[in-house]
Amino acid sequence: MILKNQTILITSNEPWGDVWYSKQNYAYELSKTNRVYFINPQSKWKITNLFYNKVIIKKYSDSLNIIEYKNYLPGITDFTKSINNYFVSKLLNKYFIRNNISIDIFWAFDPIRLFQPSFFKPKLSIYHCVDKYYLKYYGVKRLATNCDLLFAVSNELIKTYSNYKIRKYIIPHAISIEEFHINIDIAKENEINLENYGLYIGNIDDRIDYVLLEKIVKQFPDETFAFIGPVTYLPENEFTSRLFQKKLYNNVHLLGIKHFKELKYYINKAKFCFYYANKNLEARIISSHKILSYLSQGKPLFSYKLKEYATRTDIIYFYDSNEEAIVKLNRFLKQGEEPLLVEKRKAFAQEFTFEKIIKKIESYLPIE
Repeated sequence: MILKNQTILITSNEPWGDVWYSKQNYAYELSKTNRVYFINPQSKWKITNLFYNKVIIKKYSDSLNIIEYKNYLPGITDFTKSINNYFVSKLLNKYFIRNNISIDIFWAFDPIRLFQPSFFKPKLSIYHCVDKYYLKYYGVKRLATNCDLLFAVSNELIKTYSNYKIRKYIIPHAISIEEFHINIDIAKENEINLENYGLYIGNIDDRIDYVLLEKIVKQFPDETFAFIGPVTYLPENEFTSRLFQKKLYNNVHLLGIKHFKELKYYINKAKFCFYYANKNLEARIISSHKILSYLSQGKPLFSYKLKEYATRTDIIYFYDSNEEAIVKLNRFLKQGEEPLLVEKRKAFAQEFTFEKIIKKIESYLPIE
């Protein structure tokens, strides 16, 4: 099957907006050659949902539409989740039939909802796993049972589904070819008051090692550390309090949320990038969608050793301990690095463009 002129239904556990994850990027890239319907997670449940539910469509482009809906029941128990799955699937399917929309591919990124693709009568159904869910969500086991194919970003995630008969393939994180190109005029519009900063992009939550982060912020007071992304589920401890609530360090700057397509301009202006991952959370040290974004601009990256990139010590400054993280950053700040590394990083990232990854996906799809 060629991913062209298909009608694709994508489910997502994260809504369409300025913050893009794998599912938003896939929807955007696939919409270049296909008709895509991206289903947002349901809005907050209200008692009126029992009596009134309506499918709302918002057009992002001529070939990409965003769908919103409401759950009929609060998704508290497995029973109500199952009831919601049935009635919401029926609701959406009626909308598609009424509007003469025939779904060719059901592509699920959401591990919780809409886990029975057969309701939509697609030619092909895909469960795409980009995070480690440990089979703890109600919909995960059902997707792994009900879908034709399972894609996962790493072998570590594939292992989770070893007992399922579904065909499994590793599909690594991908990056748009657009992320390699800087428009000078747009870059000027994205001017910020910071220069030569260290940059982190992503959710500011439990995925960060705040003990290490504070040590580095204090160790290098003349360096600026910028953070782009939403503050979500920030752990309540003395380290996060000093860093982000009391704001005791003048070299720490929260820049808030920026649209995904603007991020490359902030990366381009950074001196270096960092991902000080919480090594106690296994799911946070497997891979990261932002790694390719950093490398696409050739930036030095300081990161805890991520399993999917562990062999690329030639282009990423990995560390195993907090002490090593400080030593490696200090060495870079004092001595710099080999200029050829910039192009080497870009070349590595270019091996994972969506054009190449989609070609790889097509090789696993059945022939029509």
